[in-house]
Amino acid sequence: MKKILLRVVFLVSLSSAFSADKYRTAVMTLEAEEGVDKNIAHTITGLLNSELVNLQIFTMIDRQNIQKIMQEQAFQQQGCTDQACAVKLGNILNVQKIIVGSVMKLGTQFIINVNFVDVELSQIDLSVNITAGDENALMTAVAELAKKIAGKVNISGHIVRISEDGKILCNIGSADNAETGMVLTLTRVGVTLVDEETGEFLGREIINLGKAKIVNFSGKMLSEIEPEKGSKPLKIGDKVEMPLLHSKKEKDKETITAAKKKPEKKVSGKPAARGTSPVILAAEAGNGAIGGILAELRLHKKPLRIGEFGLGAAGAYDFRREDLSIYELDMHYFCAAGFLVFHFKPVNSQTKLIIDVRIKGGWSYLMVPADKEIGLSRTGAGSPIVSPELCLGWGPVYVIASLPVFIKSPAPVPQIGLGVRIRL
Repeated sequence: MKKILLRVVFLVSLSSAFSADKYRTAVMTLEAEEGVDKNIAHTITGLLNSELVNLQIFTMIDRQNIQKIMQEQAFQQQGCTDQACAVKLGNILNVQKIIVGSVMKLGTQFIINVNFVDVELSQIDLSVNITAGDENALMTAVAELAKKIAGKVNISGHIVRISEDGKILCNIGSADNAETGMVLTLTRVGVTLVDEETGEFLGREIINLGKAKIVNFSGKMLSEIEPEKGSKPLKIGDKVEMPLLHSKKEKDKETITAAKKKPEKKVSGKPAARGTSPVILAAEAGNGAIGGILAELRLHKKPLRIGEFGLGAAGAYDFRREDLSIYELDMHYFCAAGFLVFHFKPVNSQTKLIIDVRIKGGWSYLMVPADKEIGLSRTGAGSPIVSPELCLGWGPVYVIASLPVFIKSPAPVPQIGLGVRIRL
């Protein structure tokens, strides 16, 4: 039984040694400014402490222990919101980081101001504030405040082993979301700096040793690092730091959220608000050159502020029966054309209004089949055609007004029709 107990103690100690260092951190009771109830300030302090505990980034000091130590040291916290006082208080509590601040009220709003102080360096790492619309919004605001603080803190570890062949291991591993190739900062805590006249603690000397790159992992809690050229010699206990990444839960959540979002289709030169595909298909019904199928490609390389151009092709077919004395003749009309169109639509507009101007150019062909009763043989006639057109509509439906001009018969022939289009 004794051997099993010793083994458990050894494993716990080993696990503790081989995990990234968490800063010992204390949250001091926030100062209640004028108009703020002290009980509310105490509640906010407790909420902030709990949120930081849940983030698992820091080793948080129990608030009851803080009060006990302060009573033993006869330290008066009231009004302790600046850097110098925070450093002095941090040394009493034997913490590396300390959070001090205040709560003020403006109308119904609560404004929480905090300083995140590095006790060893005697400096403010972060000064941040957040606003809650009212008492009901305080929990959400404090949770956001905790994330802001955690987001500005580096994950810290230290050198745990240097082998005879020069292999260096530190206690930052894949469990800390570290990645191969990541660059770490190397430092060493030097002598304690104290004011000779007042005896006041000024901070600790921090020696910059250079940088190192993660080259391999040894389990989830250890990594092998390789110092960059020019770095100073290392020894066991030297500090290593990497930029803080999101916790695993947050990282996974962001990945899932990103996967759910559909990527926006982008066309070179086209503003995001203009739509999706540049390809448009349309079916039109009318007389003469109107009835048929159209395919258009919108041009976006140089979009104008009031609209955009498009190029397309159209094919039309029209059938009609003409009375000729006592006879009826079947007449088939074919037209193939290309066209240039300008769509009037402001660049940032989402309107469904259709205002298009088209210029068609192509070839028309009229065919009359042979009719033995009247002695008419099959005949056909072709002519180049130019047709200006105006399209007005809403959504996918529009009306077309056309004025085609047949080159062999210059008299224009007004035509109207109806169209429906889709954008792929």
